[in-house]
Amino acid sequence: MKLSLCLQTVFTHQAFVERMREASTLGYSAIEFGDWRTKDLAVITETAAQLNLTMAAMSGIRKQTAYALPLDRLIGIMRNYGRVK
Repeated sequence: MKLSLCLQTVFTHQAFVERMREASTLGYSAIEFGDWRTKDLAVITETAAQLNLTMAAMSGIRKQTAYALPLDRLIGIMRNYGRVK
């Protein structure tokens, strides 16, 4: 099990990428957030790689669970739904 920080609930006055940076600065290696359909997943993927963050969970995938999937696999699922180019 990996401790993760839910970015929907913290640092809400900051842009999402800044929240990711805050999580990394605080020592978290995993993050989670709500509905991915409202996020720029390309930027999140790039920023996560730069900060060595992994995705612990997110919601919004209706037919499959997002838990414990690698980020590149999640991006592939989202592409299949037409949500990511």
